[in-house]
Formats: sequence, structure tokens, C-alpha cells
Amino acid sequence: MIMCLSGKRFLPARALLVVLLLVLFSIPLEAENSTMPGEITCPYPTVTNLAVEWEITGDDNLNSAVSVRYRRRGEESWKNAMPLRRVPAGSSRGTTPIFNWKNKHSGSIFDLRPDSIYEIELKLVDPDGGSAEKTVHARTRPVPRPGAGEVVNVSPGSHGVLTPRDGSPGRPVIYRCPQGEAVFESINLRNRKWVYIDGLTVRNTASGRSSKGVTMGGAENCAVRYCTINAVFGVVAYKPGARNCYISDNVITGTTEWRSETMGAHGKNIGEGIEITGPGNVVCFNRVKGFRDAISTMEDTGTVDQHCIDIYNNDVYLGADDGIEADFCMSNCRIMRNRLTNCFVGLSSQPGLGGPTYFIRNSMYNLTYAPYKLHRHSRGDVILHNTVVKVGDGMACFAGEPFDFAFFRNNLAIGGPSTVNWGDYGAGRGMAAYIASHGPHCSFDYDAVGTYQTAFNARIGGRSFTAAEPHGVRVDMNVFKGVPFPIQPVPELGAQDLRPVPGARVVDAGVRIPNVNDGFTGMAPDIGAYELGQELPIYGPRPRDIDEETTFLQQDRAASTSASGQSPRILTPTTVSGPDETAVAAACKAVEDAVPAITALSRSRIIGGVGAGRNESVYIDLGGSAVRVKITGAAEQGLMVEFAAGSMPVPWNSLSGRRFAGIAAKYAEDNADNRIQTAALYAAAGDIEKSSEIIGATEGASEQWRTLAESLKILYQAR
Repeated sequence: MIMCLSGKRFLPARALLVVLLLVLFSIPLEAENSTMPGEITCPYPTVTNLAVEWEITGDDNLNSAVSVRYRRRGEESWKNAMPLRRVPAGSSRGTTPIFNWKNKHSGSIFDLRPDSIYEIELKLVDPDGGSAEKTVHARTRPVPRPGAGEVVNVSPGSHGVLTPRDGSPGRPVIYRCPQGEAVFESINLRNRKWVYIDGLTVRNTASGRSSKGVTMGGAENCAVRYCTINAVFGVVAYKPGARNCYISDNVITGTTEWRSETMGAHGKNIGEGIEITGPGNVVCFNRVKGFRDAISTMEDTGTVDQHCIDIYNNDVYLGADDGIEADFCMSNCRIMRNRLTNCFVGLSSQPGLGGPTYFIRNSMYNLTYAPYKLHRHSRGDVILHNTVVKVGDGMACFAGEPFDFAFFRNNLAIGGPSTVNWGDYGAGRGMAAYIASHGPHCSFDYDAVGTYQTAFNARIGGRSFTAAEPHGVRVDMNVFKGVPFPIQPVPELGAQDLRPVPGARVVDAGVRIPNVNDGFTGMAPDIGAYELGQELPIYGPRPRDIDEETTFLQQDRAASTSASGQSPRILTPTTVSGPDETAVAAACKAVEDAVPAITALSRSRIIGGVGAGRNESVYIDLGGSAVRVKITGAAEQGLMVEFAAGSMPVPWNSLSGRRFAGIAAKYAEDNADNRIQTAALYAAAGDIEKSSEIIGATEGASEQWRTLAESLKILYQAR
């Protein structure tokens, strides 16, 4: 026993050492609740989205937060984005290999202008200490357009395997067929750099895994656009994966059919529509039908750097297992605005590796198992503004093992009766919501759920819907207009318009999420994939003259017109009296240019001006008095349009260039003096067959059609 000079007893030396060690180790343990900011990166910018990763140490109690503001270089005003998601360090469970992720805040800024520099302001706040402010800059990538670079014109006809040669930055090599159709057995882009494949056809009639359309393993900065691909495996990028590639506007068709025995992981299905691994890839505006998985990332040992992958505006029509399988996504993968019809599973994250993995504004109809497959201890899924109509349980995830750090807001789901086990899995009992198991860090609220022909019942992790979601909403099929419930999922059903109707309980019932629902039109955002009165997004291939950049240019033009205080007035040349290429081009372009400007014009100003009789009528001259229109009235439902042939209402959701052209063409068709112009309008609406039919019934048709067809081929890529 150690004695002090006063005679008091001290602890034994060993005991004293233990006490000192406990005191010493207690100091850093307490300090771990504060945050020490680390490195900030903006990895793998894509065409329209930017990621921000802020590594940290500490914050064991997970109470730090990072707010985000951004602005494009040259702009004065800032915009708010979603706060970064808190991603604690962790490891996957039961995967091969085990994946690890760092302690960080991580998130994305969505729907930015391509090829633009953005200033991003970050504010980290931790009540335990370590707050900080930082500003970083990042640049989105340009749209890979086929107009720049070296062009290789491929001859029409049947070919074997196309193996392109490399291009270079700023000078890609572009392969296309300017006349007719070039058909290849397959296209080999393995390890290629800066190659653009534009408008070619692939037909691979081999069976099983031998049937591959486009292979992209090791490809960098390549693009596959406007192609028609028929193969068991459409576009694939296996190890080492693709990097910064762009797969868009293709029609990809497989061999799997929609039958009971083909559904599910154990079903008689085969093939992947688009299957990729690697960072920075963009998969958008494709139409994909007839595969086991329509669009998927890789799993387990096949996974390579699955960061910052964008999957948006695709039209998925048949996925016998998963519609979009975003499995093993590591951070800032963004699955947005896709339409999924006839799929076993809608959206899969099995598992998410820390995240965030974003699922935003996806529309799902006729699913036969689950809309969300957050299995294998998924982490970091952010599920916002999705709409689901399916048999069995509506807002469902059947994972027995809990997923965690998920964030559900503003989702709409309706379930209904199901008595069949599709593909040896059940769809559920017809509950409005059923989340089997979730972790303690998940958050649910502001969702809308309901049932069709089953009693309302909804459970989230063992709690009632009301207890789990204080601001949740109960709905039924009356939220839609004329949408049939898919009570018989087989045979395949057509895609449905799942926009809400006026007065539906989802209208103005959502919560504000910056940079996700900024454009809401009422008192608050609407719940579900669509805002009331919104035009349907483009799903699948776009017209050739529309891409992410031209969309912003149209918005700029419309905003400039609106800011000037004048209604847009688009004038074209005089009546098209014959198949003159210039006149036809002008008539068609008037439709494409005029209507987006009117659509983007402030509704409140149109309604307040036209609707109140203040003589703010808008004219669109489509090339002659027969189809010259005047907007004579406006209301919440749409516009009243006056043609020479009569007046009619035009709903807001019909005000797109192609749809308006179709309306104008039908009204002009009865005027025999304007048949060439009517044909041009039908072509603008995408109906080349109708356009040809009208020309065929016109005197001197063969000569006229030859000239007109050449013009339309240039304008609308008609073949």
C-alpha cells in the first residue's frame, strides 16, 4: 500500500494504473460525439447530377447535419438542395466479398444543366462540436452528341460483329448508317474509349448467354444511342465495368414472356436488358421489354465501383424478375422518373452499400411481388414520390432481415386482392402497406396508401400506419382517372396514366423536399410520382432534337418570353401549298417550338389574363388559316383553343409539341386545300404512316411524297 506524507492510504499501484487508464480512455470516447471534418469530393459527375461526399470522424451519436445550397456559375441567387445523408461507417453482411464504406455525409444535387460549373455551399452543424462551412465547385458532363467528332458511315445491310476503333476527348468516333438500316450480329465496345454508336440495329439470334447485343466491359466515355437491339442480353458491361458511359434512347427487346411460370428469381426467365457495373454511367430514355431484369447493376463478385450511376426516364415494360435492380449500389446512385409496367419486383436494392441510393418519382403498375426489395441488410435507401398500383400489398417490402437508414416520403401505393403465388412468391394479403422489418434509423411519413376490394390494413415494422406516419394519408383508386386495378395481372397489361385527379386526397398533402419537388403548384407538393396537372414525362426514346441540354434551352426561351411580359407569338411562312422542303420544315418546327414556350408560360398569368378577359390571347400560326389557332380561354383544367375548323378544350397535360401537332392535324385534316400541311403535322406528331397515307391520296403523290419524305427524314428520323 502506498502512503502519502500525511499518512493517508493510496490505492495499490496496479489499481491506480487501472483508474488512470479508465480516465484517459473515457476522454476520447466522449469526444467521439463531436465531428472532425475531413475531405470533400464530388466524384463522377454525370450529365445532370452531382454528388457530394464529406468524410468525417466522430459523430457517434449521428446528430450532425450538412445543409446544401448551390448555384450555377454566373447566377446570383442560391437554391437549396436536400441535406446530405448521414452515412455511418459500415460493412455489408453476407455478401461475397464483404464491402466497407467510410464515415461520411453524402448526397446528390439533381436535374442540373449539362456541361456547367456549379458552386456548392456546405454547412456542417454538430451541437457536440466540429461545425464547419465549405464551398466546392463541380462541373456536370456534356451530353455526348453525335454531331461532333469523326463520322464513320456504315453501309446498310447485314453485318457480323462491329469492333470500332477508339476516338479521343473532343473527337469521338461516331458509327452510324445515314441511309437505310445497318444490322449487326453484335457490337464490341470492350475497352473502347470515346466511341459513339448512333442508330444502328443489333439482332443476335443465338441462344442463352451467347446472345449479347452490345458488350461494354472496360469501355470509357462511350455512348450507345437510338439503337434497336434484339438479344437475350441487350447491353452488358461486366468486369472491369464501364466508366462515364451514356446509354440512351434505345429500344431493347429480349425473349422472356409475361407468364406465371416466368416470374421471380426461380422462374423460367432469362436475360438482362441493360446490365452494367462501374461508376459515372447514365442509362436514360430507353424502352426495355422482355427480360429477367430489365435494367440492373451487378452483384457480389461482379461489382466494381458502383458509384454515381443514373437511371432515369426509362420505359420498362416487362421484367419477369426485377424492373430496375439497383443492387450493390455504393453511393449516390439515382433511379428517377422511370415507368415500370408488368414486373415481378419494381425497384431492388439488395443490398444498398451505405448509400444514399435514390428512388425518386418512379411509376409502377401491375407488379406481382413487391415494389421495393430492400433485402440483404440494405443500407441508405431514399424513397421519394413513387407511385405503385399492384395486387397484394401496396407499399411493401417483405425482407425478413431489417434494412436501415432508409427515408420514405411522399410515396403513393394501392394494393388489392391476390390469391396466387407468382413464381413461388406471394404478393401479400392485399394490405395497403406492409413493411416486414426495418432498423431503428429509418424514417417514414407523408406517404399515401390504400386498397382495392380489401379491408384497409397497413403495418410498418409492426406498428399501425397511423402510428408510424403521423402525416400519412389513406386513399383509394379514385385518386386516379379511369385506371383499372390490375386484379388479373396475366396476360400483360398496358401502361397507365397514374397522375392524380383534381380533388384527390394526395393533392397538396406532401412535404416540401428541396431540389426534389420545387415546382409544386398548390399549397404543398402532391404525394406520388406526379404533380396535379403535370404533363407526363417522356418515357423511352426522345425525338432526335431533344436531349438534356435542349430541354434547358427551351426553358430559357420560355422564361425569357414570360419575363418580357408578352405572350409568345410564333409566325411561320404562308400556307404550305406544296411539298417544299423549307415550308414543310417551317410548319413542323412551328409546332415543336411554339407549344413548349406556351406550356412554360406562367399559368397564373394566362389564367388571370385570358380567363379574366383582358385580351391576352395567344396565337400560333402553324402555316395557314386552316390550322391557325387562338387561345381564347384558360382555366385550371387547360386551355380553350379556336381553330378555323372549330373550337375545342386542350388539357394542360396535352400541351407538348408532339401531342399538340396530333390535335392540330386532326382538325386540319378535313380541309382538302391543306393536305400537305396536314401530313407534315402528323409527321410532327410522330405518325409517319398517317402522314404517308394522306400524301398517297393527294394528286401527284409519288413525286410530292419523295420530296416531303426527305424533309421528314431529316426532321424526325423517319425511315
